[in-house]
Amino acid sequence: MKTTFNLKFLTISIIFLGFAAVANAQNTATATASATVVEGSSVRKDRDLNFGSIIKNASEGTLYLSSGGVMTYWGLTAPASGISPQTAQFTVTGTAGASFSVLNTTPSFPIVLTNTNGTGTMSITSIDIASWNMTIGSNGETTFTVGAYLSVPANPNVGLYQNTSDLVITIQFN
Repeated sequence: MKTTFNLKFLTISIIFLGFAAVANAQNTATATASATVVEGSSVRKDRDLNFGSIIKNASEGTLYLSSGGVMTYWGLTAPASGISPQTAQFTVTGTAGASFSVLNTTPSFPIVLTNTNGTGTMSITSIDIASWNMTIGSNGETTFTVGAYLSVPANPNVGLYQNTSDLVITIQFN
C-alpha cells in the first residue's frame, strides 16, 4: 500500500508540476527593425523669370507667360525685337520615383516689381506651373518651369522692373 501511495503521490506531483509549467510558459514574438537611407532632396533655381521687352503703351495691359514659354498680350503690343521672355526654371533632386507637390509659398500676391531706374511698379498677379504634382525621374531629378501673369500700368516709366525676393517656390514630398 505504501508503494501505491508513493506512486499516486508521484503521479499527482507530476500532474501539478505540468500545470505549473504550462502556467509559467512565456510566449514571445520578434519584430524586425529597419531604416531606409534615401537621397537627400533639394530644389534649386536654374534660371529667373523674365517677361522680356515691353512696349510703353498709353493704356494698361496684361502679359501672360505660360509655363511652356508662350507669351500672350492683352491691351499691349508685342515688341518686334528686344529681350526675349523666359520662364523661371527649377530642378528638384532626390530619390528616383519619389512624388512631390510644388507649393507656391510666395508671401502674397501681387508680387510687386519696382523700376530700378526711377519710379513705377508692375505686378505679378499669379503664377503658372504645368503640373503642381510630379515624380522624381530615374536619373534622380526633375525639372519644371514657372510662368506668370504680369499687370502693366498705363504709361509705365522706361527701365528695368525687378523683384528679387518674393517669387518663392517650395516642394513637399508626398
